[in-house]
This record gives sequence, C-alpha cells and structure tokens, in this order.
Amino acid sequence: MIRIASGFLACLAALVATAGQVQAGLILFGIQDDGRIAQNLPYGPTAITEADSAFLSTLVGSQSHDRWFQRAVDGAGNTLYEIDWQFSTTKTVAERFQDAVSVGESVTWTVTSPLIMGSQILLGTWRFSDGAGNMTSKFSGSGSVFSDDDGIWGAGTGLIDGDFNSNINNWTWGYGNYDGQDTYVGSIISNGTLRLNGATQS
Repeated sequence: MIRIASGFLACLAALVATAGQVQAGLILFGIQDDGRIAQNLPYGPTAITEADSAFLSTLVGSQSHDRWFQRAVDGAGNTLYEIDWQFSTTKTVAERFQDAVSVGESVTWTVTSPLIMGSQILLGTWRFSDGAGNMTSKFSGSGSVFSDDDGIWGAGTGLIDGDFNSNINNWTWGYGNYDGQDTYVGSIISNGTLRLNGATQS
C-alpha cells in the first residue's frame, strides 16, 4: 500500500502466504515514504501496522509465499493503485529478495486503479535493484539502509531493475529509488520516483 499526502508518499506491501500455509492471509512487511524507499529504508525484526512509519519488517524473512499485495493511497486515503504480485515459484521472503537482486524474479502483476478501466495484467522480471547488495544478511539483522543502491516496488513488462535507467519505460506502475534519482547531501537522501500507468509523476 502507498500513502501520499502533500510531499509524503509511502508504499506498503504485504505478502500472501501460499495456500495451505499456517499463516495464510496478509502479513504487512513494508512501508515506504518519500525519503525512505530503499536506500534510506530502515529494517529490522519488528512487526508493523499501516499506522507505522516507513520500515521493512524482517520478521517475515522465513515466510514461504507465492504472492504479494501492494497498495498506493494519497493523503486523503484515496487509492491510486493496487498490485497483486503472482510469483512463478514459492520461496521465503529472504530468498525472494536475494534472487531478485542476483538473477531476477518472474512475476505476473495484476494492477487495478481508478486511472484505468478494469485491470492490467503485466508479465516481467523483477530485479528490485541488481546493486542492492546482500539481501540475505539484511534479513538476519537491522539497520537504516535496506538497499545499498536503488530499488523498485512495482510492475511492468520486461526487465524492471531500479539500477538501470535504460529500462524505465518497462516500468508501468509503482514507486522506487530509480537510478540517478538519488541526492547525496552528507548521507543518502532517497528521492522517490512514482510511475502511474507508464508516466513518471512530478
């Protein structure tokens, strides 16, 4: 899910456990905002709710799943889009991120939004960011920098990788630290890129 208010954008993601798993249902694991998306995103073994600040909960690291759910809302609570992520394999969250960074994850995304009629089904390979670093170590610790370099939470066709400017046209919906969109003033300030139906938003 994503919350957007004047100058505030947060992305919230929840995983849907594989059918038959003990923890079937939605488990919130990530919230992003306009300053904490991937590179400045705090993480650690703490449970979160939709009322919390930007954070990635590593408590879900060992959770097996084959689907994620993502929502974006503005500051008034209006939904911008919802994305159902259907992966081609069942993995733990830690494995999913590590493999996304190292080789890419095959995903079928189903997007619904007030901006379109019905839904869009998009097929692609999600890399998050091939420069994100060792994701396995992130799920066994805590810190203030989840990704070493960039990261996209979103859907599209073909390759979706936050570390490559050349594939931005493949990225249709979502929010992320896109390559070249970071500002460095002392420490990393992560400026977010929002894509709605293939258009980069100001």
